[in-house]
Amino acid sequence: MNKKNIIYCLFGILLILISCNKDEIEIESGVFIDARDNQSYNWVKIGEQIWMAENFAYAPELLDDTINSGVWLAKLSLFSSSDTGFYDRQFIKETRGCLYSWEKAMELCPDGWHLPTDEEWMELETFLGMNSEELNQEGERGVDENVGGKLKETGTTFWDPPNMGGTNESGFTARPSGHHNYFAYYPDATFKFYDDYFDEVAFYWTATGENENAVIRYLRDSRYGIYRRKFMKTFGYSVRYVKNN
Repeated sequence: MNKKNIIYCLFGILLILISCNKDEIEIESGVFIDARDNQSYNWVKIGEQIWMAENFAYAPELLDDTINSGVWLAKLSLFSSSDTGFYDRQFIKETRGCLYSWEKAMELCPDGWHLPTDEEWMELETFLGMNSEELNQEGERGVDENVGGKLKETGTTFWDPPNMGGTNESGFTARPSGHHNYFAYYPDATFKFYDDYFDEVAFYWTATGENENAVIRYLRDSRYGIYRRKFMKTFGYSVRYVKNN
């Protein structure tokens, strides 16, 4: 091979390396400590936003499992019960965070952070490649772009198989914790709560609400996209806060 061909080859390799680096998402991350309980949370910068990269876990008061509680551990029938089944209470809190009513999610944000609005979630989804025509739709969106998969933690340690599309290339590290719901047919709703989708779905509140409902996002183990729907503010979902500008 003569000198000219060698130069062309080296130039081609350089172009390939540059192209590969352009496609990678550079992740800027750090740790935030909540001064109220010294709980630390990983955070990640995605686009121009800084998101918590772990489910929020602050629990100022652990109340009985009634409609007015507002803070729950997933997978437990009664927060005050000593019967935790196969799941250790502290392990759940450390690895899955807590579930919050919408009101508590709005109230308990640490200083310098806030519950993201529907529009702020759309900014995140746009950065991850979602088509603008899908942003305001309800149901699953961003399937072709694997928007949900880019947010989900990899593997099946916490997600049920198959955890489709779970690359976590955003660094968001979405982890399922299910939801906390209640049977509305009972007026007091006391002891009528149930948990579901513990290893299958990650539900997240937005700050956008109207009357008794609020907009949420959720990710499923068996889907590539991210869902947008409205549910009752009294339900219990996970929380990810966004840092104030």
